[in-house]
Amino acid sequence: MSRQIRTEYNASSNTIEVVVPANYSMEELFTAINSSIAELSPEKSFNILVDAMASESDRELAEIREFIKRGAHYSNRVIRVAIMVNRLLHFGLSNQAATYAAMEGFSVKPFWNRSSADKWLQQAGDFSKEYDAWDGGKHVG
Repeated sequence: MSRQIRTEYNASSNTIEVVVPANYSMEELFTAINSSIAELSPEKSFNILVDAMASESDRELAEIREFIKRGAHYSNRVIRVAIMVNRLLHFGLSNQAATYAAMEGFSVKPFWNRSSADKWLQQAGDFSKEYDAWDGGKHVG
C-alpha cells in the first residue's frame, strides 16, 4: 500500500478528494491539500472530502487545532469538509475538529461511509436536508 497522500479534484462534484494512507503526518496532509487548492482558480469555492478509512494515525487535539488554524485563510473558499472514518476514536476526534473548525469558519462533519458524506457535500447551502453522520453503531462488527 502506498504511503503517499493522494488528492484529486472532482469537477462534477466540485470536491477535492483526499485519500490518506495508514500513517501520515499532518504536515504531509496540509501540503497535499494546499497543493490541490493552488491548482484551482483563486475565486473558486469547493468542498473537501477526506477519506481516512485506512488511517491508523491518532492525533493530539493541539495538532488538529494547529492544522485548522494554518488553513483558516481558506475558510472563505471551502464550502464543507467531510471526513470519512472507520474508528470510533477518529469519529470523536473529527467531531472535536469540527468544533474548532467552526470557530475558524469551516463546516466539518465526520461520516462512516462515502454515500452519507457525498449526500452532505451535495446539500451544501441547502440546510433543509441535513444528514446524520452517526449510524447508531452499525459499523461496529
